[in-house]
Amino acid sequence: MTPWYGTVLFILILALIVAGPTSADVTQVPKGATVYLGEEDLNIRQTGVVSGSQIGYYGPGVSTSGTSPTYITVVEDAAAFYVSPVIFRDKIGAWYTLPGRDLAFYVVDPQLAIRVYDETVDTEVTGRWAPWGDILSFRIESNLYDMGDRPGCLGAPVTIRIRGPGGEEFSSVTDAGGSTHSLTDIPVSTSSTSTGPIWYTGGYEQGNYTVWAECNANRMNDNYGEVGKTTTSAPSGGDLLVQGINPLITKGTKTTTTTAQVTKVMVTPSPTAPNTSPSPLATILSTSLPTPLPQVRSVATTSTGEGALETTRTQLPTTQSVAGFIWISGLVAIGAILIISGRKQS
Repeated sequence: MTPWYGTVLFILILALIVAGPTSADVTQVPKGATVYLGEEDLNIRQTGVVSGSQIGYYGPGVSTSGTSPTYITVVEDAAAFYVSPVIFRDKIGAWYTLPGRDLAFYVVDPQLAIRVYDETVDTEVTGRWAPWGDILSFRIESNLYDMGDRPGCLGAPVTIRIRGPGGEEFSSVTDAGGSTHSLTDIPVSTSSTSTGPIWYTGGYEQGNYTVWAECNANRMNDNYGEVGKTTTSAPSGGDLLVQGINPLITKGTKTTTTTAQVTKVMVTPSPTAPNTSPSPLATILSTSLPTPLPQVRSVATTSTGEGALETTRTQLPTTQSVAGFIWISGLVAIGAILIISGRKQS
């Protein structure tokens, strides 16, 4: 063998290794297998369907014995069959060969979703925040795993897409050990397939990352392309924020509290004029008491007979009660009358 033959053989072997198991032909559909809306160029001859023959749909739970199918279509090319969403979308389930009424395949509406997990803290971070420096994994949830029943296929080829803060897209990511992991055509063989911890965020720029997934096996995404079917929303659940600071923790701002200063001022009250208005009691007395009596002159005669000693007595009103004042006034009057009478008798 000449050296160039060896080189060509080495390149072919290397190409097979790099291609990986999911690059195997996923168009071969065995009898009773599952096909998905949007797939094209499927070879369904192993199901018993031949080109130009008819296949029929009876509906869920309907027996094929003694009944006619609710829908019949003609397969033009059994080696390049197209699962048209227009024809088959409302006819999900088993399809049979006609007129033999043998099960050929099942038509299924695809479902696809993706979740992002922080393996460092063991929590889901889909559409949320992941601390910069943590290691992330991806979990693909789908019913496409039945594609793995096809010969040579390990699972449905699903591609994870990541768009960075600057708009660049990544076809692979690097783990904490420096190993590179491809995000293209990841084989999905179960309803929930995890990639494991493959993305070390500490080696990437901080910022918002858009993460979504899609399956374009047999051009199903090109032909169908509905979110949640052959592709997830971009992003699924929102942008993934990769940064060192929790966005829920905001930087505090200094607040200034103004306190009013209160100064105590001692005010000396200015002198006020005395209240000259009579008190209620004085007013009552002044309006209730009679006017003062006139002065009463009385003359007393001494026992020596040397003449009379004239004495002047002035009765002033008091602040006693009205009855007391009248009583005193009466006594004074009686005394005056007695004195006058005594002088007349003398």
